[in-house]
Amino acid sequence: TSITTSQTSDYTIPTYTGIEEIFLIDSGASISVFLPAAATVGSGYKYQIKNVSSTYTLTIDGNAGETIDGATTYALNAQFMSVTLVTNGSNWFII
Repeated sequence: TSITTSQTSDYTIPTYTGIEEIFLIDSGASISVFLPAAATVGSGYKYQIKNVSSTYTLTIDGNAGETIDGATTYALNAQFMSVTLVTNGSNWFII
């Protein structure tokens, strides 16, 4: 599934169908993108997230205390910067 969205405020990823989703986010402000709970989406689920904005930062935030490669957030601070995340059902990992 590929989703292109324009956002001017924080965004919570609402979907987790199939095994992988792609988000192309063009923000009108620096925003946080909140991941669903790793346990809810299930082990092996993948998100690809790309910052399309030429000006603003997307900060990806794990659900509650979940981490992304051991950190609580991960910033996409340049245009066209992207990250692929996969979960083990407890936390998120960059691949």
